[in-house]
Amino acid sequence: TCNGGTHVPLIAYWKNHSGYGYVCPDLVDFTDILPTLADAAGVDIPGDWQIDGKSFMPQIAGLAAEWRDSFFSYYNPKIRGKWDTIKWVRGSRFKLYDDGRFYDIQRDILERRPLNTQEQDDMIKLRRNEFQKILDKYKDVRSPYLYTESAKQHRRDLEKEYNFKTPVQ
Repeated sequence: TCNGGTHVPLIAYWKNHSGYGYVCPDLVDFTDILPTLADAAGVDIPGDWQIDGKSFMPQIAGLAAEWRDSFFSYYNPKIRGKWDTIKWVRGSRFKLYDDGRFYDIQRDILERRPLNTQEQDDMIKLRRNEFQKILDKYKDVRSPYLYTESAKQHRRDLEKEYNFKTPVQ
């Protein structure tokens, strides 16, 4: 989950639709893929689908667009049964984990030196507080699929067929 492993470039090209050589600093998240593909295909996403992402088609076309300055993510390795869920909020410069670790990811891409916010200027403290509010808003988030009845039945079927026990119940 460190920034060195999750901050990767997105290269997008669509013949006759995208500009060439345009570098966009906007933060794109995996949740933006579905809305972008729907936008490109000219189809609407059903109104009863709950999605968090936004189409980045304007960015692909080289246009300026109003965009987010941070996003919430979580990693749920419980499928493997070894670790706890990790949640974080990141922006272009800072990243805050739900356990309180706070990093300047422009200066510390491998997240080796957490910031002591008591020693930081007001702008850094303000950004950390903004990120904490986002984490607080999503504190109860968990993978929706893992806990649906169909997923539970699928796990029970796999356990029976392959004679093993999954860690998620």
